[in-house]
Amino acid sequence: MTKILYILSHPIQYQSPLLKKMAEQKNIDLKVLYLTKHTVGGIDKQFRKKINWDTPLFEGYKYEFVKNSSLKPAVSGSFWGLVNWSIVQKIRKEKPEIVIVHGWTYFTNWLIYFFSFLFKAKIWMRAESPLNQELKKRKIVLLIKKIALKFFLFKIIDKFLYIGTQNKNFYKYYGVNDEKLIFAPYAVDNNMFFSEYEKYKDKKNQLKAELGIPTNNKILLSVGKYMKKKNPLDIIEAFSLVKNSKLTLIMLGEGELRQKMEDKIKKDNIKNVILTGFINQSEISKYYAVADVLILASTIGETWGLVVNEAMNFGLPVVCSDMPGSAYDLIEHGKNGFIFKTGNIDELKQYIEYVIENEDFCKNAISLSLNRIKDFSYDVIVENINSSIS
Repeated sequence: MTKILYILSHPIQYQSPLLKKMAEQKNIDLKVLYLTKHTVGGIDKQFRKKINWDTPLFEGYKYEFVKNSSLKPAVSGSFWGLVNWSIVQKIRKEKPEIVIVHGWTYFTNWLIYFFSFLFKAKIWMRAESPLNQELKKRKIVLLIKKIALKFFLFKIIDKFLYIGTQNKNFYKYYGVNDEKLIFAPYAVDNNMFFSEYEKYKDKKNQLKAELGIPTNNKILLSVGKYMKKKNPLDIIEAFSLVKNSKLTLIMLGEGELRQKMEDKIKKDNIKNVILTGFINQSEISKYYAVADVLILASTIGETWGLVVNEAMNFGLPVVCSDMPGSAYDLIEHGKNGFIFKTGNIDELKQYIEYVIENEDFCKNAISLSLNRIKDFSYDVIVENINSSIS
């Protein structure tokens, strides 16, 4: 049995089912270390409210919280946001054969890498950086990172878990060889979402009635925090340009841009826009089930876009910007969705019009999306990890 120490900054609802599945493997002895209790019944600054996820975060696997001694605790990219000195003692005590770490953003990440190497544990890294976004950085930044990553940090990493094509290209850009790469696709709980699809797929009109939407209206769906990198104002602008009174835009989320979104809707007199506020995991399926197309307009900072995975479990076509990694792996342009240039509102508007006016396209997208998402599952991740262990 292989002893694995899986270290995460904080509990994440998308990771918990994967951790449970890994713990179920007879050849894996898994323990998870969390570096902070952020998101566990606390205030989410981006949602601007206290969040209590209604899906189980800790069922089915061993876990422990490690004390964070940071003077300014944070999980939003601040290098000094996680300072967990006792992680060194935890690694020494647990004596893992493999340590899996997410990224290199925090001081604690570097502690883990250094002492895991010192204690002769194999180090596996999981990061999300896509090459298409990386190459938009200044050349001097890329040069410094190439020196730091290719010639130092990546030299001590034994395996790299890549979430998709752009992430794989990122690793290869910084000198990682193919034999060190493990495909660990960014995934959601496909079984759960597909069962929800089966549950609601024949209840579209009923769901529309519950939301107060006319049954003959087509529905555009946006899922994500109301924040800059999600570009929600672009979605509202594109929607306003579509000349179709039988169209409703539902925007699931909450965040700092709500006031600007409300102001724009009021100023431009845009009808049929619903800003739902925060919707918990147990309720989100109803919105995917009632929708006709998912819109994701994110810019730099959106490394993947798991809402695309969720939408495809409901057979939805997706209109997505060209920044998120999911666009390159899950969307076949012109077949089960469209990819537009980030920030190009006119192009976004044209693709919205095409999708809502072409019933055959939407029907064909159902099977294409449902089949494509099968390759991006927790089962695939666990299978590939098992193969690499053996």
